[in-house]
Amino acid sequence: MRIRFFNTFEPVSPFYRDLIPSLVEQGHQIEILISSTEYRKGRELLEEILDFENVRIRRMPSGIKLANSSIKKIWVVTTYIVTAAMATLFGRSADLNFFLTQPPLFQVWGRVLRRLRGQPFMCLVMDLYPDVAISAGSLKPNSFLAKCMKRISRSTLNRAKNVVVIGRCMRDFLEQEGVSADRIVLIRNWVNEHEIQRIELAENRLRKELGFGDKFVCLYSGNMGVSHRFDEWLEAICLLRDENIEFVFVGGGSRKSEIDQFCEQHQLTKVHMLPYQATQRLSESMGIGDIHFVCLRNDFVGKVVPSKAYGALAAGKPIIYQGDSKGEIAQMVRKFELGFVVEEGDAAGLVATIRKCHRDPNGLSQWSLNAYQASQNEFSRETALASYRQLFSD
Repeated sequence: MRIRFFNTFEPVSPFYRDLIPSLVEQGHQIEILISSTEYRKGRELLEEILDFENVRIRRMPSGIKLANSSIKKIWVVTTYIVTAAMATLFGRSADLNFFLTQPPLFQVWGRVLRRLRGQPFMCLVMDLYPDVAISAGSLKPNSFLAKCMKRISRSTLNRAKNVVVIGRCMRDFLEQEGVSADRIVLIRNWVNEHEIQRIELAENRLRKELGFGDKFVCLYSGNMGVSHRFDEWLEAICLLRDENIEFVFVGGGSRKSEIDQFCEQHQLTKVHMLPYQATQRLSESMGIGDIHFVCLRNDFVGKVVPSKAYGALAAGKPIIYQGDSKGEIAQMVRKFELGFVVEEGDAAGLVATIRKCHRDPNGLSQWSLNAYQASQNEFSRETALASYRQLFSD
């Protein structure tokens, strides 16, 4: 079967890198349409990772090398939509078109190809649009535009052969929104176990370089975007400033500057800001903390699932999750005893939870073991890939 994948930028998740070789082994022919523009420097090119005879990667030209501003991103998305549409309308046929989340609502093009060229399509919902834009405040919920976009989104999903979601909360939300339950398939995100492995604290070179020694370290790793909430976490850092606890943020995003300004304003000397780490150092980076902090604003539940939680599990680290208890990560943490769930707005609860983790080494060891076992058994790469292989075989 010839499967064509659509996505503007090379995705943050290991989706292409891990899934495509698995599909090639099944005998599928793969075509990937992505932009020629880089979203972030330092990523390994797909052409180097997916050097297979049955994989064709097509770069849609944009005239921009790096999408490092909002205007450039808008331009890249616009040119991608136009060039990808033309390439697939008049180019060779595909047995299945598979649309990832970006560009938002571009899965509508699947309906066009389905009608004009008889090609079925599927959708993978990692971020649900336009709902994410509405929750972020960039689109008014009751506006004419928002209502039209939601109607188009739901109608399109109901015409896809299948809609892959990455969390139970997302599945439930779409069902409430009128998307047929028969079309929805739950396949969670995953982590490549060769990239993130469990490392003992005493053997972690990055932790040694940072001089943490026997200090207790709370780690946030990943994007710091509009869907994340740091208000109570920063308040907790202030309240714990005199204790032997260090706080580390690894990554970037639209809210990083707010965190920088807060730390500078309150003179927080135990907060460390690190850039995204190279793939070769992911195990060390994800392993520098004793616990991981993962958060999601309540109004994003069902529309986004923080995939960074799976990296924490692969590193064998317990999680402090702040967010709605109905969220996928909250359900996961409670079911497998991976750490703690703290409700939005509860700074005192975060402080108490951090202190409990700090002062209970035996409990911390057990939660760490639970995390690693869950990563290897319940949320492994092979579990997710097997689900995708079955989906495409069906």
